[in-house]
Amino acid sequence: MIGKFVSRKYSSITITAYSMLCGSIVLLPISGLHNRLYLFQEWEVWVWALGSVLISTILAYILYTAGLKYIEAGKAAILSTVEPIVAILVGVLVFRDVLTGWQLLGIVLVLSSVLLAIFSKRKNSKNLQQPVPPSLHLSLIKSKRQTFKVL
Repeated sequence: MIGKFVSRKYSSITITAYSMLCGSIVLLPISGLHNRLYLFQEWEVWVWALGSVLISTILAYILYTAGLKYIEAGKAAILSTVEPIVAILVGVLVFRDVLTGWQLLGIVLVLSSVLLAIFSKRKNSKNLQQPVPPSLHLSLIKSKRQTFKVL
């Protein structure tokens, strides 16, 4: 919801920069990374770390916040809940990861939640769009006339 609000005022790159900066300030002290600094002596670690940061995090976040200008925040929230499922499927299909029971349960729960949200919105919108019965419509017209007479 906040992303939708600020996306009208700031560019997606600005939003991403501040989000990543705030996230880094909060996470770095508690990440335990200072205990593994020796890993960064290898150039391959830097390549994988930069690729992960630039492509998987920053580019994805920029595209998400840029997309908020074009779709409703509620739809974006529903769409973002599917991201972990896509990540799991890419891991299994591309990188030959093993699908665990917990991951499968998570996929089922996320998809169930998305379907529940979609169908409950449709049901609510149908209830709101039902025509007003003629008898109620006439009584509303009469009450409006009486209101005008009083005024």
